[in-house]
Amino acid sequence: MSFALWIRSSSATQPVTLNRYVAILFLGVATALLMLNVVLAQQLMRYRRSPPDREVQVGTLVPALRVMDDAGHPTSITYGKDSRDTLIFVFSPRCGWCRDNWPKWHSIVREIRSERTRVFALNLLDGLTAEYLARLEPKGLSIVHDPDADSVRRYRLGLTPQTLLVGSDGRVRHVWSGSLTHEQITEVKQTLLERN
Repeated sequence: MSFALWIRSSSATQPVTLNRYVAILFLGVATALLMLNVVLAQQLMRYRRSPPDREVQVGTLVPALRVMDDAGHPTSITYGKDSRDTLIFVFSPRCGWCRDNWPKWHSIVREIRSERTRVFALNLLDGLTAEYLARLEPKGLSIVHDPDADSVRRYRLGLTPQTLLVGSDGRVRHVWSGSLTHEQITEVKQTLLERN
């Protein structure tokens, strides 16, 4: 048994026949690919709905964040001694979503009061060049890098971009992961203004 497909050529319409086994194989592969797409879409929806366990959870008491300053000296971002909240932008120079977040982060920094909120940009990877920094125009924030292994583990760093708000008591108040949406930018600003 064979199936006929009609193909119109420039001269005339001619039937092309497919062997039954080839047609069954073709339908089987197409069905398998369709099922794979359905499974992947379900997993993606489940991932988007559930809070990722890869990020630090709101309410977690975090220790001082041990990092290197822009001069390459070890320093710590501590809580308790300073009454200000701490906003931390976690980024990587190779991250496209991070580049997308920089203008959003700048708009947040422009609207907050520095006497109530400290702002740091934490670079997780090597590759922070002078050219990259020049494009960022890091006004109003301090850039730090190379968190130690304990800080990476305790803060669950690795996912970029991330926007973390840590209270003066060292408790994580908010976590925004990924490229910030307009609604999230508004939420960050409102949260900071309420606390200020």
